[in-house]
Amino acid sequence: MSITSDNAGNCDTMLVEIRKMLATKGIKFKIEDQRIRCLAHIINLACQASLKILKEANFDGSSGNTDDEYFEGEEDSTNI
Repeated sequence: MSITSDNAGNCDTMLVEIRKMLATKGIKFKIEDQRIRCLAHIINLACQASLKILKEANFDGSSGNTDDEYFEGEEDSTNI
């Protein structure tokens, strides 16, 4: 058996209770091996963090900045 969940703290509490209930029936349930974190939730968290960084950097294009302005001060190392 495995359980898929997000990262909420109440899921940890639920899994501890499930482990206790299964133990009374002689069923071993190791949370670390039988819990699957929801990939969609993990991707959502990563996207939210990325969007927050872009918003803080005003990278939404509304400032009118060009790519050159974002990389101002970087030297061109491709002298040919």
